[in-house]
Amino acid sequence: GLMQILTALFYGIPMPVQPLKAVAVLVIAGGISPPTIYGAGLSIGIVMLLLSFSGMLERLKNWIPRSVIRGIQLGLGVKLLFLALFRYVPSQQTAGIILALVCAAMVILLANNRRCPPAVPVLVLGIVYALAFNVNDIAWKEITIGFALPRLQSPSLADIVQGFFLLSLPQIPLSLGNSIFATQTVANDLFPEKRIRVRTLGFTYAALNIIAPFVGGIPVCHGASGLAGHYFFGGRTGGSVIIYGSFLIALGMIFGPHLQMLTFLFPLPVLGVVLAFQAFTLMRLAGDIFVYEYGDRKG
Repeated sequence: GLMQILTALFYGIPMPVQPLKAVAVLVIAGGISPPTIYGAGLSIGIVMLLLSFSGMLERLKNWIPRSVIRGIQLGLGVKLLFLALFRYVPSQQTAGIILALVCAAMVILLANNRRCPPAVPVLVLGIVYALAFNVNDIAWKEITIGFALPRLQSPSLADIVQGFFLLSLPQIPLSLGNSIFATQTVANDLFPEKRIRVRTLGFTYAALNIIAPFVGGIPVCHGASGLAGHYFFGGRTGGSVIIYGSFLIALGMIFGPHLQMLTFLFPLPVLGVVLAFQAFTLMRLAGDIFVYEYGDRKG
């Protein structure tokens, strides 16, 4: 939550912070210990810092064709769309599908509405549905409310080395493609006046991952999909990310280790609708590659 707020204040646009996907997959599949995860975050932060300082990030961006960056966006959009339509929307059977259709209709009707962005009624409907139908799925007796702060951590040299080879190396290509190059392209598509550079993204990516391990944070990154999602649902400044980050901080400080149980309350079909429109935004932006290839904007 704190990282969300800091990046929003720094960039002035809805620049999100999200977990590193390849790291998450490897951790889930391999049962890797928390110290190794913290070491991986620190090591990938150091690598990105070196790439940023040396100017290598900008050289790589110049070497990689625009079609490759747009292909990453398109592939990510397709992946999110399939996840939304085939896993999240049908997850609660008929009732969930009806809920998803209602949310989709609300999004379409309120698209580009500045007074009432579609995210607000969709989230409210999701919360109402959760309280009405999903409350019984939570073991409320196990949840306690109290003030909590993250514990300070200190990754050892062995954790850093092991985390680098197990988690960071597989993540670096994905981070360069999606977290840095694709995010910079999408940011300049949506906010051309900001003229965000890949080197700046590299520095903030590095700073987040160098700090996070010491407070028990998992490796994180920026993301083209998250930025596109905030924009589609009405985010035009860093305000939406600040609200999101503040909400996370409040939940973490109040519910602490029991917060994971509460995440099961929110209906997955609503999340599926959000992901689907996020995917459409990414894929739409990727369509300009045909203009660059063939030079015919009308076609």
